[in-house]
Amino acid sequence: MKKFLIIIILAFVTTNLLAQTNKPLKATTATTNDLSFLKKLEGKYPAGLLEHPKLKSRLKKMMVLHYDFVNNEVWQTLIPNRVEGDYFIAEGMQLHSGGDPSACIIVNLKTNEIFVGVRDQIEYLYAEKSIEMPAILKKWAVKTYPPTP
Repeated sequence: MKKFLIIIILAFVTTNLLAQTNKPLKATTATTNDLSFLKKLEGKYPAGLLEHPKLKSRLKKMMVLHYDFVNNEVWQTLIPNRVEGDYFIAEGMQLHSGGDPSACIIVNLKTNEIFVGVRDQIEYLYAEKSIEMPAILKKWAVKTYPPTP
């Protein structure tokens, strides 16, 4: 009788476990590091952008030593944010620098990936995941200051 009862209990537990594993997983619509909110910042100045909780840890991890340099010394004279296609773009430069040093932060709003360019006599390009840089960042990297006619 005990063996029969144990077999029934095991069969019940196994059936319940199998039924649970066949249930579809619930899809989450937003992640904690979703950067789609940046689209609302179009046309505004990016003051404080580097300190935003959804950006700061990712930027620090990606840029390592350049994060503090950009945040403390470069991000002074700011250009209004813009959105071009799927890309959010924020630019800043050191006060009275003429564009060197400067920095450009680009976020692919579709893939939630961050790209950064830092100019300090030479250009440093950072990508969170991709090897290929967006054309917008490549164009920024070859831009000369002051602009040539």
